[in-house]
Amino acid sequence: MPTDLPKPSQPSFEGRFIYGGEWGEKNGQGGLHAITGHTWHNIIPPDKYWATHPEYYSLNNGKRTRIAYGVGQLCTTNPAVIRIFADYCIEFFRTHPTKCLGVASNAGTDWCECENCRALDVVESSVTDRIIAFYNAVARRVRAAGYGDRYLVFLAYNNMTEPPVEFKPDPMLVPQICRWVGYESYGEGIEADLKLKAVFEGWGKLCPIVATWDYWGNWQWPWFFPNVTSMRRDFPFYKKNNVKVVYSDTAACWATQGLNIWLAAQLSLNADADVDALVEDYCKGMFHKAAPAMLRFYKLLEDNADRLPSSHTRDG
Repeated sequence: MPTDLPKPSQPSFEGRFIYGGEWGEKNGQGGLHAITGHTWHNIIPPDKYWATHPEYYSLNNGKRTRIAYGVGQLCTTNPAVIRIFADYCIEFFRTHPTKCLGVASNAGTDWCECENCRALDVVESSVTDRIIAFYNAVARRVRAAGYGDRYLVFLAYNNMTEPPVEFKPDPMLVPQICRWVGYESYGEGIEADLKLKAVFEGWGKLCPIVATWDYWGNWQWPWFFPNVTSMRRDFPFYKKNNVKVVYSDTAACWATQGLNIWLAAQLSLNADADVDALVEDYCKGMFHKAAPAMLRFYKLLEDNADRLPSSHTRDG
């Protein structure tokens, strides 16, 4: 592996989760664990509530939907849902000494179509305002129980990626912005994509902590996909826009994506590091006498990817 590099005394990001395990420990990963997955079907499980309270779940096409992973959502304006959800968070913090709890909605867009939920939608294409109103109500209860110093982490994802218009997020809320489903922009970088740039800048102005969900080592496609250009631009952008936690949904594709994983980990420690020097160090540490040839190979990949008409071909 590459030689040990000096680590900054103060990492650029409070939470760094590019890859885990022993490798992650050796490469400075860890910190504030503001990460979430899809949770609503576990927080208010249908096995417990569906038979007696179908009204807790989303109304879709005139019928309540029995929630499951990737199917349905909660009725987020139902007072009982707010209470049960908050009680779950309070009990979790009571029994766990952690600072963060993941509370993200289900995958998919089966949002509740009841009159009360739809009344909170400010922008036709976005449900962010209704979801922030829900999380704010939960956060108020959690704070009242004595856990106002904790964080509730949710995914800014699908049609709740855009920041809210009317409802200001409670300081306990941490949006984890997922660069997926129309918000990839791998290649040119975030600053070149005005839509994604506005997403990060908007959440960064509203929330004291912002997290990312990236795909620097792709979990689904194990081949080479060059992202050095993106990392060179995006990690400094993250640092400037209130991103405190960086996470990558990374697979162990070391033969093809090792450079991506290692470089992202190094930039999570020092967003302003010399990227060219890091790439050279990686090649020397990994390939020894073949380092010059591999440097040329990686540069060829990156140069060709930079000439592609759409950055989305790099990821997704």
